Amino acid sequence: MEKWKDIPGYSGYYQVSNLGRVKSCKRIIIDSLGRKHTYRERILKPTPDEEGYLGVTLSINGKSSYSRVHRLVAEIFVQNANNFSQINHIDENRSNNKSNNLEWCNSKYNLNYGNRSKNNSNARKNHPNLSKPVYQYNKDLKLIKEWPSLCECGRNGFTRTLISKVCSGKNKSHKGFIWSHKKL
Repeated sequence: MEKWKDIPGYSGYYQVSNLGRVKSCKRIIIDSLGRKHTYRERILKPTPDEEGYLGVTLSINGKSSYSRVHRLVAEIFVQNANNFSQINHIDENRSNNKSNNLEWCNSKYNLNYGNRSKNNSNARKNHPNLSKPVYQYNKDLKLIKEWPSLCECGRNGFTRTLISKVCSGKNKSHKGFIWSHKKL
């Protein structure tokens, strides 16, 4: 049976359930011009981050913050008698955020649990922004190498975030190379 509880700091705005769902609550807001706005209750659609964890953006009074769903569920529905700081998905499925699939743990336990390194690489491999091919060019725009993904570049001494910035046009180069998600 699904149980809903208010999210601390967002009482009356958002609730989380023991089944790993997050919803916005029905509420009436009066804006700065005195107009009434009615917001219906609705289930939020979580999105995966680059590590494969599902998260939602919560907003209150014009301020937004991103929260991982498993942390919201665990903080409300899972006992933490030892005051551990990390949360483990017992079945190793980062999309299964039901309270009976989560446990508090320390970092050593969490790192050594099951096939963590394999799951980590699979989550990254399946993330759309990290699994696009990347093309590496010299300053003369001659193709040096075609990489299968940003992750592969990262495993070979390059910085993924800086390559991504070059691909999006925010930076001109990284380690003397031009990078692109498209062939030039």
